[in-house]
Order: sequence, then C-alpha cells, then structure tokens
Amino acid sequence: FTLYLHLLGGAYFSQIFCLNNPSKNQKELIDLEKLPWKKINNNLSYKHLNGDIDNSEHTIILRSKPREPDSNYAHYHPINEEFYCLNGEFTFDGTLWFNQDSYAYYPAYFVHGAKVHIKKGYQLYLRASGKAIFEIIEKPISNQPYIAENHISDSNVIQIQNISKYLLDNSKITPNGIDKIHLSYDNLSHTGSSIITLSKQYEGKYFSLFSNDIVEIFFIEGEFKNNSMKSIYRNMYQCEINELVELNFQCIKHGKLLISHGKNLDVRV
Repeated sequence: FTLYLHLLGGAYFSQIFCLNNPSKNQKELIDLEKLPWKKINNNLSYKHLNGDIDNSEHTIILRSKPREPDSNYAHYHPINEEFYCLNGEFTFDGTLWFNQDSYAYYPAYFVHGAKVHIKKGYQLYLRASGKAIFEIIEKPISNQPYIAENHISDSNVIQIQNISKYLLDNSKITPNGIDKIHLSYDNLSHTGSSIITLSKQYEGKYFSLFSNDIVEIFFIEGEFKNNSMKSIYRNMYQCEINELVELNFQCIKHGKLLISHGKNLDVRV
C-alpha cells in the first residue's frame, strides 16, 4: 500500500462496488475533523473513513507533504480511481495542476502518473475498490493518461481542474433550486459519482436521495440536517448500504455534495 501511494503520488479512489463485499460498512455520520491522522511514511498520512485499506475497497482522506518530481515511469491498476482535492497543488502529467476543488477519474488500465510533482502537498478525499495492485510502465508513450497495451476500457478519463467552475458551465439549476451533475460512471460495476448542488433559494427545504446498493456522501459545502435532526457541515461523510437506499435531508445552508452511488441516483424534492 505504501509503495503504491508513493508511485501514484497519493490519488487512490475506485468505485467498483459489490453489495456482498463485507469490507465496506454502513456509516451514520463522520466528522473528518475528529478523526486522527495515521502515519504511512515520512511523506504520507491518512484518515480512515471506511473499508479495508490493506486488502479491499476503502475510503480515506490522504495527506501528502510537498515532494519534488521523483519518477521516470508511469503505472496503471486493474481498478478505477477517483479523487476530490480538499487542498494542495500537484500534477500527474507535468501539465495539468490539481488544487483545491479539483476532481479526477481514472478508469481501470489507464496508464498515468508519468510526471508526478507534489508542489504544495495535498489532502484528497479518496475511495478505492480493491487491494493496491499496480503495473509499472518504465517507458510510457505519453505523459497524458492512455489505455495500457492489450487492455480495453468502456469508460473515459475525467480531469476537472475546478469543480465549481465546471458546475457553473454545466449546471442547469431547476426552478426549485436543486440540480444533479453526472461526473463518472463505470460500465462494468454499474456505479457512478455525481454532484448535487443546492442554491440559496432551496434553503429550509427538504430533499431525498435514492439509489440501489450504496449511497456514499462527502459533504463539500453547506449545512444540512438529517432525519435525526443532526447538523451536517462541510467535510463530513456518510455511507448507507442496502438493496435500496433512501436518505432524507433538510438544506439549512446552500452547498454541494459529492455522491457515489449505484446505477441510478434519484433526487426527489
């Protein structure tokens, strides 16, 4: 696991999900600020949110110190990867720099990480579907992500430097003030990720989330209350696992949620 993270520079998130996999557990509500940091090595530490970090799917907050470029190779994994950047400045290809509010999705078998440079460190919200398995590519044919030789993929790489700007360019806020933006989807596992945005006009109103198998939420911005009237703020986490998942909230302050879900995510108001 440590070697894998060193090679990648830290981004490790996959969303192939199996309902019968016991490594992922239901989590009522977790405040990231109250979790301790666990040391991986002199450069990396993490906060554990869910799953088995050493053997199977998991969700973590990963923190890295600044590091100069230190790799002349790239790599790929047989799983998808996805991350949302909480803060920092870093690159995987030497051209596109990720920072606070960046998002990326790398499907399985896409070669990446040819020019890792962690300029100002980072903190990443990460999910992963399996053990940290990788293949080294000593002479990558490109610094940009590409499908490894003798492999195929039905999904596309997504790299968004600023989610907020992306939402402004693509969001179509409905008259009731709530919108869903699709980010990524895995055709093999039939799981995906979406952003839910709630405008100021939606404050005080209620909404429900429905999906099959799993709804895993990272609260990026805003303030909400759940059925138990518990207050939910930015940088909090919740995971619900069931054949059919239903979660209900009240929007206290407008904001946005990053949600990983089953085949479909239904938002009802």
